[in-house]
Amino acid sequence: MFFNSIDFAIFFPIVFVLYWFVTARSLKAQNVLLLLVSYFFYGCWDWRFLFLLAFSTFLDYYTGLRIHRAERPTARKTWLVISVALNLGSWASSSTITSSPTPSRPCCCVRGSPCTRPC
Repeated sequence: MFFNSIDFAIFFPIVFVLYWFVTARSLKAQNVLLLLVSYFFYGCWDWRFLFLLAFSTFLDYYTGLRIHRAERPTARKTWLVISVALNLGSWASSSTITSSPTPSRPCCCVRGSPCTRPC
C-alpha cells in the first residue's frame, strides 16, 4: 500500500474515524490502534520487514523503560547506546532482505519514470 494508492484512500479515513471517534476516550487504546494499523500498513508494503519493525518496537520500548528507571546518567547513556547499536545491527543484518533478487510487490512506476527492478 502506497500513500498515493486507492487502498490508502480507503484505509486512512477508516483509521481516522477509529482514532478520533471510537478510541477517543482512551489514550492507551489510541496508541494500541496506531501500533496495529502501522504494522498493517507496513506489512502491506512488504511483510518481510514486520519482524524487524516489531523487534525495533519492543527493543526501544524496553530500553526506554530502562532509561526512565536508571538513576545515574552513565546508566542512561549505556541503555541508549545498547538500543542504537542493536537497532543499527538489526538494520544492517536485514540487508539480505532488501537485496533479494525478487521483489515481493510488482514494480510501480511513478509519473512515467523507468522501473529499476523487474516487474
